[in-house]
Amino acid sequence: MITGETVIEGLNIPNALRRLGGNSALYSRLLQSFLKGGELAALRAGILDGDAVKAGNSAHALKGTAANLSVTEIWDAAAALERSLKESGAVSAGHREALDAIEQQFSKLSALCAPYFEG
Repeated sequence: MITGETVIEGLNIPNALRRLGGNSALYSRLLQSFLKGGELAALRAGILDGDAVKAGNSAHALKGTAANLSVTEIWDAAAALERSLKESGAVSAGHREALDAIEQQFSKLSALCAPYFEG
């Protein structure tokens, strides 16, 4: 389980725990659920379908959850992708590259967190 003393690159755990009243067990469950990638899958579908509105909405949802869980790098990337999609109104190769980067961040963070979720 992740606690207030746990240090994982890409997470601001003390900040997230303040939001959750110090409940480490709840944070661990929410983070584990987030890393299963449901919101990421919706973003991927929007990008691959070429649907800028769907992708923008999915990026917004991903950004919000990442912010609440203090997943800083994914929050930053999702926020930038959301802005870009709304400004352009169309999905581009750059958006697909941004999706790839977010997926890599998810993979890295999942690997770093896995030992805390086992058992």
